[in-house]
Amino acid sequence: MTIREQLLSWWLTVACGIGLGALFDLYRVIQWRLRFGRTVVAALDLLVLSLAALGVFGVLYRVNGGVVRAHTFLGLAAGAVFYAATLSAPMVRGWGVLLALVGRVLWGLMWLLDAALVRPVVWTVGKAVAVMELVILAAAGLVAGVGKAAWKVLVVLLVPVRKIFAPGAGFARRIAKTIWRWGKKPKDR
Repeated sequence: MTIREQLLSWWLTVACGIGLGALFDLYRVIQWRLRFGRTVVAALDLLVLSLAALGVFGVLYRVNGGVVRAHTFLGLAAGAVFYAATLSAPMVRGWGVLLALVGRVLWGLMWLLDAALVRPVVWTVGKAVAVMELVILAAAGLVAGVGKAAWKVLVVLLVPVRKIFAPGAGFARRIAKTIWRWGKKPKDR
């Protein structure tokens, strides 16, 4: 590997270290804004570290043919230190502004989705349910009306029977008197 290729790989690994610093700052800002639980943080840590490892491997594969040399680690460290000393604070503010903007855009899209799709569907389903309730109530009213009419007809038809067996009709009293009379001696007239 020539000096020129070594310098090129050095500067590319420095740039890769700066990129890793920016990635970790982005991850840090996302964690501050969204406040994940421990399990999610652990999963996101693995994801970010995997992305960082893939990025470094991609740069090394492209520049050095995948060979890891001492100046590779020095370049990554120098890029990360340079980033932390000079670019980290403005980038954290920039990531915060960018994430706030993305959040507002997503909020607007969710509002638009709610206004354009969810509310009309909920309104339509609500009206359909109200119509179905009216149909069910009308059917129940019809059944109740037919049942009430049938009951009235049955009552009218059973009036004679009711008069015979009703407690105030005297049927039981007449039978009891008749049976009582049978047990008595006839009166002398």
